[in-house]
Amino acid sequence: MLQRSEQVARLVAHIWIGSQTVRVKIALAHVYADDNKGDLGIIQAILSGLRRRASLNGKEVEFTAISMFSQSEIDRPEPHRFLRLMVERIAPAPVTQRYEEPRSIGRSLVKVATIPCAVAAMILRGLAWRMIKVPGVLGKIAPIFHSDMLICKGGSLLYCKGSIRELFFLTRMLMPLYTASLVGKPTFIFGQSIGPFATKTSQWIFREFSGRNTHFYVRDEKSRGYLVNIGIPSERITLVPDPAFMIGQGASYEKLPQPCSILAITALNVSREPTLQATYEAKMARVIQGFLTDHPGWKARFIPQVIGPDRWQDDRLVQARIASQLSAELGSRIDLDERDLSPDELCAQYAQADLLIASRLHSSIFASVAETPAVVLEYQQAKAEGAFTWLGRYDDVLPWTAPEQDIRSRLDLKVKLLTSERAYLKIRIAELSGLLNEAIDDLFDRAAEYPKT
Repeated sequence: MLQRSEQVARLVAHIWIGSQTVRVKIALAHVYADDNKGDLGIIQAILSGLRRRASLNGKEVEFTAISMFSQSEIDRPEPHRFLRLMVERIAPAPVTQRYEEPRSIGRSLVKVATIPCAVAAMILRGLAWRMIKVPGVLGKIAPIFHSDMLICKGGSLLYCKGSIRELFFLTRMLMPLYTASLVGKPTFIFGQSIGPFATKTSQWIFREFSGRNTHFYVRDEKSRGYLVNIGIPSERITLVPDPAFMIGQGASYEKLPQPCSILAITALNVSREPTLQATYEAKMARVIQGFLTDHPGWKARFIPQVIGPDRWQDDRLVQARIASQLSAELGSRIDLDERDLSPDELCAQYAQADLLIASRLHSSIFASVAETPAVVLEYQQAKAEGAFTWLGRYDDVLPWTAPEQDIRSRLDLKVKLLTSERAYLKIRIAELSGLLNEAIDDLFDRAAEYPKT
C-alpha cells in the first residue's frame, strides 16, 4: 500500500511541477528564527551560499520558507520580519493548524496531540494517500510539490532526550522532510547538530521520517556519531562547519577608531532554576568587574543577540541584571545596547569591539567573522565546542560553570594576543567559508544526480 501511495504522490508531483525552468525552487524547512539573530544568521548565510552556487549555472533561486507558525501568525507583520527580506514567500508547514493563541501552553498541547494521528495515518496508509484523499491538505504542501529540493537549515532542534513532549516535537519537525522524500524530492539537512536520541522509539521515528535518502551535513563529530549509532549510513553524512561562518562573504566590517578598547558581552538565561541563574549572573558581574578594574583603558558593552519571543528569551533583561551588580564607579564604562539588530548589523558591532565574552554561540561566530576574538561560556549540548574545534580555538570554550579565575585568565591571555588573533581569524574564516561553499556545491551535485520522478 505504501509503494502504491508513493507512486500516486509522485505522479501528482510530476504533473504539478511541469517543465523545468531556469529558476531553482528551494523549500527551506525549520525556519523558526526572527528574534534569535543567531538562527537568522544561519538562514542568511545558507541562502547566500545557495544563490552563489545557482548563479554559477546561470540560474536564479526562488525560496519558500516552510514555517512552523500557523498561517494566521505568518500573515501578521511581526513574525519573520527580517526573513521576509530574504525569501520570496513563507508558507506554513504541512501539519501546522490554525489557532487563535498558538503560543499558549494548552493550545500547543492540542497542536502536538495531532501528531500521533498523523503518524498513524502515515504508517497505515502512507502520507501521500492521506494528502490526496483529505480535502485541503494538498494545498498545504503545495510549496513542497513545487520545489526542486528541500533543505532543513542549521540549528539543534532534532533530538529527543526521553520526554513525550520532545518525541512529539521531533516528529512534527520531521514532517516537511518526510513529505518531500515521499514525493521524490531531494532532501538535505544542512549545518545542524543532531541528537541525542535517548529512546528506541525516538531513534526509529528519526530513521523513518527524516527521509530515506536525506543527506546530512552536520556540524560536529557528536552528531555524526549519533546518526551512525541509530543506523544512518556513513556515506549519507558529511561534516561541515557551522553555516554562520560564511555570513560575512563579500562583506567588510570596518573597525572604526575608538577612544578606548571594548569588551563586548552576550548573556542569557542559562537555567530555569533561579539559584543557578543567579549564580551565573553574579559570576559574570564579578568577571566583568575584575576585568575592567585590571584594564582601566577598557569599557564593557552588552549586546543582545536574542530579544524574544518572550521574557525568558530576552537577553536584554539578563544583561540589565548583570549590569546592576557592577559598582557605581564603573557607570561611564558600561554600555547597554538594547537595539534590535540584524545579523549583519551585529557583525558590524562586534567589529568595533576588541574582545567578546560570549554566552550565545552565534555571537562568538559573528565576532570571529568580524575578526574579533572571543571566549565562549558553553551552556547547551556542547554546540560551541564543535564550532570552535572547526575554528581551531577549542581552548577558548569553557563551561559556564567554570571557576571565575579560569575565565579571567583566558580573557587576559586574549588581550595579550589581540593582534595575532585578528590576523589568524581573517585567514581561518576565509578557509571555513571555502569549506562551506564546497559543501553547498556538493549538495547541488547530489540534487542534480537524484532520480527524477
